[in-house]
Amino acid sequence: MKMKLFQMQLPHCKLVLLSTALEWLESKGNTHPAHITLVKSWRDDAAQRRLKSMEQTKITSYFK
Repeated sequence: MKMKLFQMQLPHCKLVLLSTALEWLESKGNTHPAHITLVKSWRDDAAQRRLKSMEQTKITSYFK
């Protein structure tokens, strides 16, 4: 059994917030690259989860 250490569901407005925060961090100039990478990974993960949740469920999946 695999454990997921960090899982979060984000609505669209929070995806925009993460993108805005990323732009702000990049504009500061003195931000550590690891922090920028972390925010980028959160944003990308949230976007992938949002796209996956928007996929239509197949009818056969209800009969398993």
